[in-house]
Amino acid sequence: MTDTLPGPSARSPAVPRVLAVAEAVLLDFDGPVCSVFAGHPAPRIARQLLRLVAGAGVRLAPGTLDARDPLAVLRAVHDRSPHLVPLVDDALTDAERVAVGTARPTPGGREFLLACRREGRPVVVVSNNSADGVLAYLRAHDLDGLVGRVLGRPVHRPDRMKPHPAMVTTALDHLGIDPGRAVLVGDSVTDVEVARTCGVPSIGFANRPAKALALAQAGADLVIECMTRLV
Repeated sequence: MTDTLPGPSARSPAVPRVLAVAEAVLLDFDGPVCSVFAGHPAPRIARQLLRLVAGAGVRLAPGTLDARDPLAVLRAVHDRSPHLVPLVDDALTDAERVAVGTARPTPGGREFLLACRREGRPVVVVSNNSADGVLAYLRAHDLDGLVGRVLGRPVHRPDRMKPHPAMVTTALDHLGIDPGRAVLVGDSVTDVEVARTCGVPSIGFANRPAKALALAQAGADLVIECMTRLV
């Protein structure tokens, strides 16, 4: 059963239950750490990618994908015109490098990383964003020393993005721990899905109220509404 952690004034044993046995943290990036596309909206980047695909002579039928989501566009290109994946993936990586320059830090995200350091729990970032973009943000905000490894979107292999288990299993191998001794913190249903597939407990970060129910229904062990609750 999923626990939903109440507001800051309430107390709940849910966090200790989920984190007590966690020797390491697998952390999503866009959401728990920052809002990547706060200054460069994702729908705008998605439209740029669609124009790039159209310029290559391929039109993705409207209504068959979320045209506001750059990652959805990349997935669609892989499914329907895989020869264009390198072109689109590289363009998205370039856009992410620019976007992280105006990304909005998530309240409590930095403090959570600092708390993990104090508690001796290593952190591995597992993100569908490019590793280049993630690393650029971490360095710019002096957070790179708080993260042991960054596992970003596999280059030109969008089929291995979460919820594919590749990133999570690689992270667990790097840490040298069993799945049940880690916890995955993420803000999307795909984070919860990959955690369940790999046997890793999960904490769903509902940074928008509408996400809470979806994360709970996906099977998150705990749903929180602000990262400061984990600190």
